[in-house]
Amino acid sequence: MKGINIVSLMIAAAVMFLYADVEAVTDFRIAGIELRSAYVMVEDPVDDTIALGGSVNLGNINTNTYLRVDLLYWKKSYSHPEFPGSYVYEWDYEDLAAKINIQYNVPFENIIPYLGAGFTIHNYTWDYAYNPYGWEVTGKKKTALGFQIFGGVQYSLPYNLYCFAEVAFDRSNRDQLFAGGGFGFNIK
Repeated sequence: MKGINIVSLMIAAAVMFLYADVEAVTDFRIAGIELRSAYVMVEDPVDDTIALGGSVNLGNINTNTYLRVDLLYWKKSYSHPEFPGSYVYEWDYEDLAAKINIQYNVPFENIIPYLGAGFTIHNYTWDYAYNPYGWEVTGKKKTALGFQIFGGVQYSLPYNLYCFAEVAFDRSNRDQLFAGGGFGFNIK
């Protein structure tokens, strides 16, 4: 079922971008950079947390359609007793994700709505310790592929700067919903 959802999202995104604009204006270069943060709602057992990262706009595919690469990182730590007054569990879970996206901007004057989709590569790491028996599991890693869809709005500021707000859903080993924003700089 998960595979069917991913394939249908990829087909919908491909159709959207194929019909978005037929004028080819390919211009691949570093066209902009962004700093971003987001509130992340992660699938159980991980609680909500904050992600930090950045993006690089790698230029036009077509008019108003861009190639964007994101790098996001979040970490969540737990430390709590099994029972009041008993031994303590300690647990760390983190994700470093690289995301390759296609973004379509709806052209307006200063406010630019956008939507997009792309592939993600997650590098999950977790550490676990339980004190009474000296259990300690450290540095366990897992790499997972995913797919994300996103939408947002960008507001132009002076000096090639802009701010943006975005919501994204990342379907992967640990499904994640992001709500955040940040600031960017267009390189002319």
